[in-house]
Amino acid sequence: MTHDSRQLIVAGGTEEAPHCNFDPVVEAELSWGNRIARDWRILDPHLGNWTLYLERPFHVDLLRVTFRLAPGIGFSAFPGQPNDSGPRMSMSDPTFTSIVSPLPRDWPREYRKIEL
Repeated sequence: MTHDSRQLIVAGGTEEAPHCNFDPVVEAELSWGNRIARDWRILDPHLGNWTLYLERPFHVDLLRVTFRLAPGIGFSAFPGQPNDSGPRMSMSDPTFTSIVSPLPRDWPREYRKIEL
């Protein structure tokens, strides 16, 4: 068995910082030139789900060589729906805390899991 030296993104934050598990991903995206379109905020107060929006698509190839995802972390592409935010990618944990970005223009507009 080979050792995977990529940084692990765990499946949950802390009570004090519910989205801290995604801080390394956000920091990496910013270092690669992405920007935050909308900073962390709770979308639904009943669920307490935090979401951050990136301005540009995730750097998927760089994420693949930098991170590995713990069970429970999902990374998917969505085609978008009418009256919706449009085609996008989302990385989320079991508490529905998520980072959302636009889908690259050259990607198919379909639901699909993104592997890291």
